[in-house]
Amino acid sequence: MIDVTTDYFSTEAEALDEIAAMGWNPLVRDIVLTEDEPLHWHDFESVIFIVSGSIRFADAHGAVTEVQAGSRFRGLPNFLHRELAGSNYRVVFGFKNKRSEFTMPINKDPALLGT
Repeated sequence: MIDVTTDYFSTEAEALDEIAAMGWNPLVRDIVLTEDEPLHWHDFESVIFIVSGSIRFADAHGAVTEVQAGSRFRGLPNFLHRELAGSNYRVVFGFKNKRSEFTMPINKDPALLGT
């Protein structure tokens, strides 16, 4: 289960300020997903601010979560998920690690979890 805080912030600047205060590394992106992603996981922690639009994702059991603009949630390492088609949003990510430190591929195969 993902812990989502709705109505958490109003502007992109607020999200960037919080990430800066945490000492984390920001990334701003516009995302339009036209097909479901394969199930995957990441080996890094993130904080995610949905600036506009909405994101839909499913966990390993198929439970779907939709997160709207103004919401904040934490991306935990090793969480199996897949983003679903129809997600169209602007996002501010905050990463604990620098992106240059990420291992590749970013989206890891579920078979590798725990190895």
